[in-house]
Amino acid sequence: MLLTDIVSILTLLSFCICWFRGGMARRDALLWASVSVALLASIAGYANSRGAAMIALVVALALLLGLVIRRLRGSRVLSRTPWVSGVLFSLLTAFAAFGYWTFPIFDMPAPSGEHAVGVRDFELTDTSRKGVLAAAVDEPRRLLVRVWYPAGSVAGLEPRPYFTDAEAATTWVFTHFRHIDTHSYENAPLLPGAEKQPVVFFSHGYQGRLSQNTGLMEELASHGYIVYSVGHTYDGPEGVFPNGYPIPEDDKLWEEALESALPGGKAVDKVNGPTMAERRAGMIAMLERYTRENTRFHRSRGVWIVDRLFVKDELMAGRVGPAMAEIAAAGDFTRVGHTGMSFGGSTAVSVCWRDADCAAAVNLDGGNFDPQMFNRSVDKPLLMFMHDWPVMWELLDGDQGWDYSEYGYADLSYEAHSVAGTRDDIYRLRVKDVQHLGVTDLILAVRGPFKSALFGGIDGPTMIAIMNDFVRGFFDKHVRGLDNDFPAVQFSRYRENVVPHDAGRVRDWWNSLSETERAELPSGPDVAMEAYPHAR
Repeated sequence: MLLTDIVSILTLLSFCICWFRGGMARRDALLWASVSVALLASIAGYANSRGAAMIALVVALALLLGLVIRRLRGSRVLSRTPWVSGVLFSLLTAFAAFGYWTFPIFDMPAPSGEHAVGVRDFELTDTSRKGVLAAAVDEPRRLLVRVWYPAGSVAGLEPRPYFTDAEAATTWVFTHFRHIDTHSYENAPLLPGAEKQPVVFFSHGYQGRLSQNTGLMEELASHGYIVYSVGHTYDGPEGVFPNGYPIPEDDKLWEEALESALPGGKAVDKVNGPTMAERRAGMIAMLERYTRENTRFHRSRGVWIVDRLFVKDELMAGRVGPAMAEIAAAGDFTRVGHTGMSFGGSTAVSVCWRDADCAAAVNLDGGNFDPQMFNRSVDKPLLMFMHDWPVMWELLDGDQGWDYSEYGYADLSYEAHSVAGTRDDIYRLRVKDVQHLGVTDLILAVRGPFKSALFGGIDGPTMIAIMNDFVRGFFDKHVRGLDNDFPAVQFSRYRENVVPHDAGRVRDWWNSLSETERAELPSGPDVAMEAYPHAR
């Protein structure tokens, strides 16, 4: 906790104690003093990027109002204990303390590798693309990129906070991330002698931040990976480029994203029907609608793919500033890994399929937004790392009389129906008791009922360890070529939390159909995929 947190709680508590003690000497002075200090501490905390201090501020104002009313009534000496008002003030104080407890100043899990971790931000500009998404017609595509890398000596350097002051100013719920120290050191020197280091590219979730999986990035970098997280401008919150230039937020982003998912305010795509045929038809309808209606998801899908390929090409060619030249030159771009979370996870698979240098891809809890990935086997190793989707479906649909766990939300993609579940280099898993947003560092940021509802009941550090272990083990095997017995080791280690998932039910259903029955089904998304650079 911050000092202002402690002071505000203690002074609110002091107020409540004094309030109950009607015959206490100098009671009024103590009440006014305690509520005044509580106000000042909560204001100072809120100004210092402590969002939970707003709750304490509101409570302090309520207590102050109680004092003002008492003075206006002219009450000075109490004949009995003020139980009703005292209990109310105590409950308000408990609520303020609960706010601080719910949003703790937590410790980031330390990466397990032997190397210290360096981090830098830099900008890349694609002058060939202008007017992308919400940009002005003559505005080139500007991208903020963050890189984590194995570092040399970090003596005398301070770890970078999760959010800088500028980043904290662009949020209101998780402002306290400014007080969370990462295990990365800004502008630390590259590990001496580093060359041909494995490279991984990452994309955040839709409307997410490029820092949202810092724990995973640090884990990979501590084991020698160079990891680039690409911020997709106008599809995330506002931010700041390294030179101080603001990254604006698209005012229409939330509205257009909601329309993409729920046009007209209600879901029109039944992707979780009771039969495989219904699910398949629902998925086809969804992918076709995205393209036919040119939704925000459809436009963003193409933009993100090109963003990722552009960043890789610039780095591989060394077209970066002097501060990044050494790091870019130290990477091996002939066998790269692609990953991302949610929409970024779908992007990672789509990019890997188009990138001849991609060795493997990880989709962290993303569905599939790419029509070309439907009923098609990817030609690279793939890890589908998924949240506990049966919990979500039960909340949305209730008890429909069948086992939700038997069908994953991306089972109809990334493998041809006829051979789904037969590839030994395509891995699918489900982490129990974690929600979608829990596949990020945010699972560490909240406690109590809000955490369970939004992120899942699984312990935060355990969830981060599971993600780190599976992703690094997968890339170690398929990017580095290590013989590490993945994923048997990881499934054994986390047998209580992780369930392997088999898409073979899609294969069994598809192969049970006659040619006539298959002909009566829609063949697949009837859309023309735009031509992207390096597309096959």
